Amino acid sequence: MANDMKVEVDEEFRIGEVRQFPMSTDNIRKFSRINSTTYDCVPTALAIMGLINTTSADLLRIVIDGVGIMKPGVERIFSYLLGENFKFFIVSQLYLEEYCLKYLKPNHVVFCGYGDVESHVYLIGKSFDGRIVLLDGTVCDITNNPSCYDIYKGKKQYYLLGI
Repeated sequence: MANDMKVEVDEEFRIGEVRQFPMSTDNIRKFSRINSTTYDCVPTALAIMGLINTTSADLLRIVIDGVGIMKPGVERIFSYLLGENFKFFIVSQLYLEEYCLKYLKPNHVVFCGYGDVESHVYLIGKSFDGRIVLLDGTVCDITNNPSCYDIYKGKKQYYLLGI
C-alpha cells in the first residue's frame, strides 16, 4: 500500500495525547451507514475519515476475512498512514463523553472504541454547530434509530486513539 494518502492534522487541535482528526461538515452531515459486514469496523472507519479509499477498504475487508483487526494492528495502520507513533488509551465512558463534549473541536472526529468480549471501533464527531454525532458505518444507523446509542453504553473498557 503506497503512503500517498496523507491527511492534514492541525497542531492546534491536539488535546493532551488524544488525537482529533479534521472532517468536513458535509462528511459529518451526510454520513450514512456503509455496510453490515461483521468485523470490518476498522476499514469502514478509515474510509469514513478519508484516510483510505474504497478500494483499500475493500482489500482490508478481504484480508481480515471475518476476523477483525486487533488494537496493535490499528495502531500500526495509523502510524503508517500518518507517520506518528499512535496508541490507544483506555478511558472510562464518562471520560469519553466529557472529552467529546468539552474538547472535541467542530468538524473533527476522534477514533475510539470499546472492548469487552469483542471489540469495536467507531468515530465520534462534532458538527460545525457543536452537535456531537456518532459515526459508525457497521453497527447501527443512528440517523434513523436514536436508540442505537444504547449499544455503546456500559462497556467495560473504552479506547481513544492518540499519540
